[in-house]
Amino acid sequence: MSIAGGAHLAIGNRSECQDVPSLSLVWAKRGVTLVNAVPTLINIMTSLDSECRLPPSVRLLNLGGEACPPDLVNRLWFPGLRIFNTYGPSETTVTATFQELFPGEPVTIGKPLPLYHALLLPILDSAQKAWSPIQLQEGAEGELAIGGQCLGKGYVQRPALTMEKFIAHPLPSSSGERLYRTGDLVRLDKNLNLIYLGRIDTQVKHRGFRIELGEI
Repeated sequence: MSIAGGAHLAIGNRSECQDVPSLSLVWAKRGVTLVNAVPTLINIMTSLDSECRLPPSVRLLNLGGEACPPDLVNRLWFPGLRIFNTYGPSETTVTATFQELFPGEPVTIGKPLPLYHALLLPILDSAQKAWSPIQLQEGAEGELAIGGQCLGKGYVQRPALTMEKFIAHPLPSSSGERLYRTGDLVRLDKNLNLIYLGRIDTQVKHRGFRIELGEI
């Protein structure tokens, strides 16, 4: 998408990428304006001292893959830099929700992007089929389910897991639409933004990578 819009991709060599705190200098030299990264990487780059900051050429910072600490936003934000917190699993073609972040404000995963929609489902046993969406109001809490045109078809050669995670849409639909159960517990704030609370299972994330503790 970026290339189609006239941008180019800046790829660092091995030596440049091994020295994480110096990446900011590499980005400044390349004139990088848009960065997509997990918060951990940006935190390592910018937390060593007051001189470790994003180069002024960066105008858009997209964070995702793991929880974003509010302190990171407070430290990095400056007029002219837009910081977005994004959320979305691979099963929904990655980014499904987003929120622009500002210093001193709560960090949430926001609202669905166009072509996506989100529902909150009660925490039920996987064998139960009575999925009924929770009313969208402040304080509502449940498992986040995502639907839309970018939803995957399922897992290759894993029909049981596909059936468990990709469920029929609980609202009447003539198109046979499905939802993906993310396994993420969320709550709605007063602006109906999604607040990520954690997992309903034992899955954890480390630097953006999913880890199933039961498989270790």
